[in-house]
Amino acid sequence: MKSTTTAIITAGKITPVNNAGKLLALADVTLMLDGVEITIHGVQVRADASGTEVTLPRYRSASGEWMTAI
Repeated sequence: MKSTTTAIITAGKITPVNNAGKLLALADVTLMLDGVEITIHGVQVRADASGTEVTLPRYRSASGEWMTAI
């Protein structure tokens, strides 16, 4: 049996970032899934000549590789 749920996604605080190359802003995004609220801080808004993208927060691992934090 397949079930569905409603997801509500809300962009909260959006902080513009100056002089950071392709990075335009950092945002806090809240997800509401079945009454459970999850807030993700540090969502990145980036832009270049090919367009704009939104990516999850990342960190650099001990090996030097960039990894998604979520």
